[in-house]
Order: sequence, then structure tokens, then C-alpha cells
Amino acid sequence: YYVAVKLLSNKMRTRKEVIKHLKNRNYDIKTIEEVIKRLYQERYLSDSRYITAYINDQLNLTDKGPMKITRELEALGYREEVIREQLLKYGDSVWEAKINKIIEKKMKLTTNLSASSLRHKIIVHLIDKGHYKDLIMNLIDTYEFKESEKVLRKEFNKIKSKLEKKYE
Repeated sequence: YYVAVKLLSNKMRTRKEVIKHLKNRNYDIKTIEEVIKRLYQERYLSDSRYITAYINDQLNLTDKGPMKITRELEALGYREEVIREQLLKYGDSVWEAKINKIIEKKMKLTTNLSASSLRHKIIVHLIDKGHYKDLIMNLIDTYEFKESEKVLRKEFNKIKSKLEKKYE
């Protein structure tokens, strides 16, 4: 019990992490189960608190969306229903603000792509980060992507030289 409490004093841990740590210390399964039960009773372990803290960290420190956060929490041993219940506390406005921030950042940093290429790149990036596609599409349609003649000329020359190698 005290080994588990000491482990939890450093940072919040999942049930899975505590069990693994105790197994590595060669404690028997019956003892581990009793310790886990006591930790839950004394609220040293709490699934809802851990999930909420994890989601807050991911929201504030990363670009990850709800689907990727869900997959990561499932890998830590939590059930999908419990995760979704916690995610519902965060409205669409939170995710919309996060997506808008990413879109604006990408638009500022990427100046060497055409409007359609940039739009496609942003969509793929957001989907890879685990955001919902329908929300992405609704928000990206509100942005105006401007074409630069210099960029279009560069892409034209690139495609032209590529095709000239294949065809006469």
C-alpha cells in the first residue's frame, strides 16, 4: 500500500500503471487487488479525475483532438463510455477554438503552397490530430485562401517539368 501511495505522490497514475508497478515489485495478485481497492476507497485513484486532468493537459498543451485523446486514454486502460462522458463536458466551442487556432497558425506559416494545396494540407493535419472531419470542414469553409501568382507559377513550372519528362 505504501509503495503505491509513494508512486502516486509523484503524479497521478492509472490503475494499469499502479498494477504494473506493484507486479514489478513482485507482490502477489491478491495483495495488489486489495491495495487497488483501498486506493479507490481513499480516493488516491480516481478514473474521472485522471481522465479530466489528462484531457485538460492535452487541450492546453497539444493540438490533439477528441478522437486521438480517446484512443490514448483507451490505451491506458479506460473504457470508451467513461472517456466520452468526460469529453462531453467540453462543448464544441472548445474544439472549434482549437481548430481555428491551428488553421490560422498554418495559414501564417505556409506561404509556398497554392490555396487548394494549403487547404488540403490543413485538413489532413487536423484529421491526423484526431479532430472530427465534419467540424473541420465547417470551419475551414469560413476561411478565404488567397492565391499568389508567384506560388501558382512555381507549381505550374513544377508540374510542367514533370510532365515534359514523360511526354514530348
